[in-house]
Amino acid sequence: HSILTDELKIELIGGNPALKLNGGGSNWYLAGLTSRFSIWEESGGQYVFNILNGGNVGIGTTSPFTIGGTSKLSLYASGPSTFGLSNTDAVYLRRYGVGQYQFQTTANGGNSGDLSLQSYGGNVGIGTTSPLQKLHLNDGTNVNLQIGGVSGELQIKTTNDADTAYIPMVLRASEYNILNGNVGIGTDDPLNRLQVSDGSIGIDSEYMIRDNRNNTILLQSASTTLSNRSLTIGNATYSNIIVPNGNVGIGTIDPVVKLQVDGTITSTGVLTAYTSVPSINIGHNGSSAFIAATSGGGANTPISFSVGNNNEKMRIDTAGNVGIGTSSPYGKLHVLDSATGAVGMTVHN
Repeated sequence: HSILTDELKIELIGGNPALKLNGGGSNWYLAGLTSRFSIWEESGGQYVFNILNGGNVGIGTTSPFTIGGTSKLSLYASGPSTFGLSNTDAVYLRRYGVGQYQFQTTANGGNSGDLSLQSYGGNVGIGTTSPLQKLHLNDGTNVNLQIGGVSGELQIKTTNDADTAYIPMVLRASEYNILNGNVGIGTDDPLNRLQVSDGSIGIDSEYMIRDNRNNTILLQSASTTLSNRSLTIGNATYSNIIVPNGNVGIGTIDPVVKLQVDGTITSTGVLTAYTSVPSINIGHNGSSAFIAATSGGGANTPISFSVGNNNEKMRIDTAGNVGIGTSSPYGKLHVLDSATGAVGMTVHN
């Protein structure tokens, strides 16, 4: 059955004629079999390369893989399969478990380098054969994550399968850092670091901050339980509240003075009507309530009682004298008819 030379012979392999090539101790056979053309490696005892009828190619296997459809190229290997220019510039596909594969670039002897997908156009789909953006990930029915550019801006969105409605997105991390730019919720043109439009900000489902579309920001409780409707601003260290302009209303949405309270005011400290001097204080000294006027440093100053627009009707001077109709009482009680100038009553010690 042998002809030609010792390096090139024709022999029978499995009853089929094959061209035997002797490469210095390693024998290779090129065989035309019933359904394929194959290369047989004698030392390994296997067909290492096969071209089947119909044009399918198998490397390391005589049967093309049929998962996902009959494969035109089937590669079977127990270890990594590497493609590249050298041992220091390549890309390899490695199987590391059942159904687990790694696609890795290597450069300069290490696992490094860059991998580019669709550099000249087109989209990449994971879990989908019809990607709608540069990167489109599908993880089940109506669960899609799309990342792509829209009008010069990067857009990340989660949608249904028809791309006609948005679905919820959950982000989890120990912290989030946005180092530059503004964040807009409900707007694509935020003017501040955080801008929320057409909605409210909820805090622990109990409180909300919202714009009532009347140039007013509302900070209110969302709870329906009366005892839960409280609000604390500041702490033991930092507790100043500064309103540089405008009026403050408590119990009213339309305050007309700096502080307008519609209801009862209770204070455990001293209420000072003016921060400069003279000023009037209303408070409690531990045993009784008091109204006192001071001019700084604890010095006394008169207290006047007026009606209308600063129309004084009664005064208590620094000596403790009370004047009704006069601003200069000369007795403990001095009553004067301001219309006629007649003394109504004067009480001395």
